[in-house]
Amino acid sequence: MHHRLLLAFLLTSLAGAASAETIACASKFVAESIPTQVPLLIFGEIHGTENAPEYVADVACARLRAAPDTKLTVALEYPIQESEHLQRYVNSSGQTKDRDRLLASPFWQREMQDGRSSLAMLTLIEKLRQWRGKAPGLRVTAFDPVEDQAGGPTRDEAMAAHLKQIVQETAPGLTIVLTGNLHARRTPGFGGRPDYKTMASVLDVPFQTYKLVGPRGAYWACTPLCGEQAFGTGTEPDTLPNYDLRTVTPSQEYDGVIDVGAFRIAKPAIGGPSDALPADATRKRQKVEGGHD
Repeated sequence: MHHRLLLAFLLTSLAGAASAETIACASKFVAESIPTQVPLLIFGEIHGTENAPEYVADVACARLRAAPDTKLTVALEYPIQESEHLQRYVNSSGQTKDRDRLLASPFWQREMQDGRSSLAMLTLIEKLRQWRGKAPGLRVTAFDPVEDQAGGPTRDEAMAAHLKQIVQETAPGLTIVLTGNLHARRTPGFGGRPDYKTMASVLDVPFQTYKLVGPRGAYWACTPLCGEQAFGTGTEPDTLPNYDLRTVTPSQEYDGVIDVGAFRIAKPAIGGPSDALPADATRKRQKVEGGHD
């Protein structure tokens, strides 16, 4: 009886190890630094860099390798209507027709390519698709209502409500969010409005939120012309990315500030407007720190 129990234990352990090893991803991120007491991690970015989606991919990879059999949701600041398109692609075999179907949605085809529909973001989604074959609890979804509703909740309040639902659906697993740095800020206030409620300031589920920063570089934005935007003076010294949440820089507005290295520009996945083409002036979007939301 004792030998049978021991054999069962060894087989279970090997099965778990094999499952983790067959997730073909490599991560520099320290999995042990992912907090176990919160179901939600939020990363605030300046849209239009390669660094932010690469960092989120590293976090997701580390989590999958450490806990391949648990639920993991990656939530992106995309219109909520994109959830169906995202998950369908992640569930697909990733053939050209599958990718074309994803990119045919209005979000990827819109005139204002503000950095969220970049090639780097598409690469993040593709990585998640590849990993899902060995991680059935992995899903990708969207949480942005896009605009305020007349007489209803603000955009940030609605984003918080959608995220709460996503966290509840993912429980007891982990939800990882990539969003604009304003939405990720714990403290209210924006643009001379101290009472402005950010998404993170009204979330009523346990979470930790981090701002992704770099010393200098470039990013893609529409402010209002769509194209390359410089960040910093260009003379700032190089820094090394931080892959350990236990050693982040303290912040009053976030749970920490994470250096992801010099920003590398992420251009639209399928072209987008030229540098001289103005963004759609009728689109109701807020400009935030670094020119992005």
